[in-house]
Amino acid sequence: MRWNNCSCVTPDGVRITDEVLEALVKRQIPVGGALGAPPPEAFNLAPPAVKEMMQRAGVSPEMFRAMRLQAARQMHRAGVRFVAGIDSGIGSWLAHGSVWKAAAF
Repeated sequence: MRWNNCSCVTPDGVRITDEVLEALVKRQIPVGGALGAPPPEAFNLAPPAVKEMMQRAGVSPEMFRAMRLQAARQMHRAGVRFVAGIDSGIGSWLAHGSVWKAAAF
């Protein structure tokens, strides 16, 4: 299985295993960086591989956002530590000065 910056995006959608959760908690690895999910309209600009994965998995932008929220809840309930952060500057919805979006998410 391939992992992407703890977003747990796989070719079939967002998946996080108990093994990954246990490793994050045991090693006290904080999760942050690009915590959050883009608004549905941002998916129009997504890379082709992301669009293909979503189509293959039958995932809409709204479903992707819900999966990201569920993964964050799952990590939080397991005891994973979080740090607020965002990949500022890589897109209009991630403009500089928008770290509050990651904390709100």
